Amino acid sequence: MKPPKIRRHSNTYGRRGSRSYCDALSICNMVERFDKIDVEAYCREADAGVYSQGGWYSGEGRVAKAGVFARATAGRAEVNFTVFGAYAEGPCAGVGAKFAHVPLTPIIGAAAGAEASFCKAGVTAGPVVAEVNLNLNTSISVGTTHASLNILGFGASIGSTTYIATPLGKIGFAL
Repeated sequence: MKPPKIRRHSNTYGRRGSRSYCDALSICNMVERFDKIDVEAYCREADAGVYSQGGWYSGEGRVAKAGVFARATAGRAEVNFTVFGAYAEGPCAGVGAKFAHVPLTPIIGAAAGAEASFCKAGVTAGPVVAEVNLNLNTSISVGTTHASLNILGFGASIGSTTYIATPLGKIGFAL
């Protein structure tokens, strides 16, 4: 029998992980959530799917995108308070691929990757992220605002999310 998910006072707006974005909407959300603490925990979760989103406008602007993913984890706990956050996750594995296109332009983005992590724990303070992560993650991603490459845990990203990664963890920031 699968144990139930535990969710208490969660206002994470559908995002997974502790990422901070710096724009007018996120600043308004920080002010709105200043005195709120979000706590989320779950154990033994697996998810897989295929998605597509088209048309002229999506929540992220004018893009059409499609992807496929599968991910499983032994458990995850996360807490967020204003611009600060912390999370921990047990063994997890996943694969995925996605493609995005801005209609009537040659602008595209594509990503593919595989995740294999023994355990990870991280903290965020505004846009700064630090993570300890015993992993062999391998991925490549190119888009309009970033580019990243990871091979067996070693990697880097530049753009709206900038980091340097090793098989023992990563440090960086997300705008």
